[in-house]
Amino acid sequence: MLTAAATLLPSAAPAPTAAPTPDPTATAVPTGAPAPVPTTTPTPTTTPTPTATPAPTGARLQVDLDTWCDTALYSCASAYVGWSGSVPMLKQTVDITQLGRTTFAALAWDGGYIGVQNGGNAVSGKVGPTTVFSLGGTGVTIRTLPDGTPNPNCEGGFDTGAGASCRIHLERQILNGDRYVYRVTQVTDGWLRGEIVLPGGSLLWIADLKPGPAAPASFTRLYNFIEYFGPRILAAVDAPTSTVTFSRPGDGIEFSRVSRVGGVCADAHLNDAPVGISLTTFGIGDCG
Repeated sequence: MLTAAATLLPSAAPAPTAAPTPDPTATAVPTGAPAPVPTTTPTPTTTPTPTATPAPTGARLQVDLDTWCDTALYSCASAYVGWSGSVPMLKQTVDITQLGRTTFAALAWDGGYIGVQNGGNAVSGKVGPTTVFSLGGTGVTIRTLPDGTPNPNCEGGFDTGAGASCRIHLERQILNGDRYVYRVTQVTDGWLRGEIVLPGGSLLWIADLKPGPAAPASFTRLYNFIEYFGPRILAAVDAPTSTVTFSRPGDGIEFSRVSRVGGVCADAHLNDAPVGISLTTFGIGDCG
């Protein structure tokens, strides 16, 4: 996951109001007298342009796609939704309108993330639809299975640093219209349990991971992202497109911002709790 600084979307300025043009030929009508009937049709006055009204809290917000294109060459092109607040556990509904090839849709926090990938690499070595639960930092521990054997779906390392990554291959493809529910809960003795409710309602336990001693006690700096991590795209017609809608990841969490990184066009909308972002990648370098 790329951690380059994201560019914030500027706010749209309201359109100015056009003043109406007075009619110099207008005749004053005395009180109580009938209005004179004009012999010719007067020229209508200019209709004022309505002033743009800012959207109230909870209303739909649409971001202009054309202002969001960046043709610079980057790897790991991504679009992000930021959230403000912190919670002791995470639960988020994720609706997949479309998930492009080699694309990751995740919920992240200060120290880890959970999500589903198209074209992901499972710890088993299989490539394809994958669930991911990872923690970064020194001192991360992977809980063994009840019989005492190591969890075969986990390995050491987090992105390019210390930590642990657990990735399970899904036999079923990630389809348009799928709904997933990401869950990360604190269980006994500081362990974090990563689970995903799959389409159809079955619960997939991924792993129990214990953060290192420097990890925060609650989930902070929450954000969602969709990220293309495949090879360079040579033609715009080959650019994958993804559209994903994320619910609010916890009680008291508020929408903060939308941003993007890399060779990407991005679009965003919000309607109170759910925030959807779409990602179209083009002209980007290999993600390594």
